[in-house]
Amino acid sequence: MRKRTQLTVASAILGLFIAAAFATYFEVADPAPDSRAAVWSGGASLILCPGGLLFWWFIDAEPGTSGFVFMWVIIGLLNAGLYGLIGAFGTLILEKAGSRSSPE
Repeated sequence: MRKRTQLTVASAILGLFIAAAFATYFEVADPAPDSRAAVWSGGASLILCPGGLLFWWFIDAEPGTSGFVFMWVIIGLLNAGLYGLIGAFGTLILEKAGSRSSPE
């Protein structure tokens, strides 16, 4: 695989892994809604998994339900796509910057 494709795929896998980590944390730990851990982990998940903003109205997604799993599968796929796009654009920018600085 080309280096650009490798970085794009690696970025997408990282995005999927981050979403899976948050889903696992919320499923296993299930912090109380008003606790400090819930506030910090919720804020971090919205920053690192922006696809979660689409589910702010999805109040039936309690840990342990099928709605929760569905929500995090969709968030994971959106996150993988977003991180993959960021990786692809990042490599494109780096390639263009590298071609301008190299002597010809």
